[in-house]
Amino acid sequence: PAPAPAPAPLPLPLPRPRVSPATWGWALAAAVLAVVGVMQWQAATRIQGELAAARAERTRLEQQLSEERSWAALPDAPRAVRVTLAPTPAGAAGLLARVVYDPTTRRALLVCENFTPPTGHDYELWAIRASGPESLGIVHAGPGGHAEVRLADAGDPATLGAFAVSLEQAGGAPTRNAPGGPVVMVGKIGG
Repeated sequence: PAPAPAPAPLPLPLPRPRVSPATWGWALAAAVLAVVGVMQWQAATRIQGELAAARAERTRLEQQLSEERSWAALPDAPRAVRVTLAPTPAGAAGLLARVVYDPTTRRALLVCENFTPPTGHDYELWAIRASGPESLGIVHAGPGGHAEVRLADAGDPATLGAFAVSLEQAGGAPTRNAPGGPVVMVGKIGG
């Protein structure tokens, strides 16, 4: 028999190129730069958000400060009228209330002392106009009976003649145009 052909020689593996330490160094540096870049971008985005929130808060505080200054200047307004409310016979002893009213802006500030109503009742502020009374809202006093009520529009100076306070059932008078309980304080504008 014929001799078997000799097997083909196996190919020799190609030598693997060696990666130099410098190449590994550059790859590592690129990876570190990518991670640092992402972290800086995230930090910058977070800081931008915080800055926008801080600017919005600053704007809100500036508006609030301006509003507070406006209310603080109300007593010094050139045409401001001071009205002291006097207790009526139906009023409790010790009730004190005064109103500063600026007819130009129609704003008013009511300051009350000893305004702790009996249980189940509320004090309600009224504007007495030529057409009759109109509720300006319930007076909510703090634990010591002190209250300050800001009225952005107390009404037209041509028709506003007085301020009054009534003692109402909790929640206030049943209608906005007549006290349901006794009037406990009253003060005329200009008198």
